[in-house]
Amino acid sequence: MNNKYRYPVNSVTSCPMDAANWKTAARRRNCSFDDVKPINRYMCVPNQEKTEFLEFCYDQIRPMVQPGNCIELAGTGTLNQVRCNAFRKGCPDNPYLSDSIYQHPACLDVNTIDKCYYEDPMCPNITATTERADLTMDEAGSSWIAGAVIGSLALVAIIILVVLFRRRIMAMFLQLTNAGIQSEVVTPLMDIEGSGNNTLSKSPYEAEMEEALEPLIRTFTGMCT
Repeated sequence: MNNKYRYPVNSVTSCPMDAANWKTAARRRNCSFDDVKPINRYMCVPNQEKTEFLEFCYDQIRPMVQPGNCIELAGTGTLNQVRCNAFRKGCPDNPYLSDSIYQHPACLDVNTIDKCYYEDPMCPNITATTERADLTMDEAGSSWIAGAVIGSLALVAIIILVVLFRRRIMAMFLQLTNAGIQSEVVTPLMDIEGSGNNTLSKSPYEAEMEEALEPLIRTFTGMCT
């Protein structure tokens, strides 16, 4: 019980948000249900500092709250009307009795840590935090996808460069080999003893190079096909 106020006041974690729970809380607090003389009616509102919710039986006649206002408990137990025109949504646009504030949930939706109404654009709220978290996850997902695509493209580029480099080296090697063979002294035609035919014999260098190049050429041909 809070001794700051002129009548008994209890701190609660939240206020009832519908008529049935409102009546249940009123019975629990032994508040009045007299409509002829509506004093000691059950109330549940945030305190003026917006650090907690307070429930109590109001010791005055329940006031009519003007449009564009919520109510808070101030001073030693006065129900203050506070403007809510800046709310994103939910600010009452018609007059209402103070004990029917549950019909206007935005007036009971309070961030008690940052001491503000959640529907106030200046108030840090759960919805905004969730949206920022979702956006961060989306950005992280997009960054991961972009990184994967860039990495894949880089890998493909490296493979292409390696293939082109190997082909270039192979072409240069073949050119150098052909140039070396052409510079060799060509072995003249020789008559094979015991034969009436003439054949063109290969030089030892030419035979050796052909033998060495044969597996490379097979590999190169396989890469190209």
